[in-house]
Amino acid sequence: MDIPFTSGDYSRGDKVIVTGKTSMGFKAILIAFILPLMLIVVALAIASSMGANERQAALISLSAMIIYFLVIFLLKNKIKQTFTFTIDDKTIK
Repeated sequence: MDIPFTSGDYSRGDKVIVTGKTSMGFKAILIAFILPLMLIVVALAIASSMGANERQAALISLSAMIIYFLVIFLLKNKIKQTFTFTIDDKTIK
């Protein structure tokens, strides 16, 4: 994790408190858990409604997840820019 330079005197290995906005936590949960779950359910429903058997529907859902996480991986630098953290003034002693 990269944290932009702050005015404090910190070194690698120092114990500090890292903070971020609550909205970033919700966004991370959305990207990591909610959207993939929705994708699995939708892919499974569509595959089943098109007459795929259970094995085929499961493979289609798995394929959709692989594609989803591949896209997330390819967009990681863009996503990384939306998550910013700061070091709190209170350090852990």
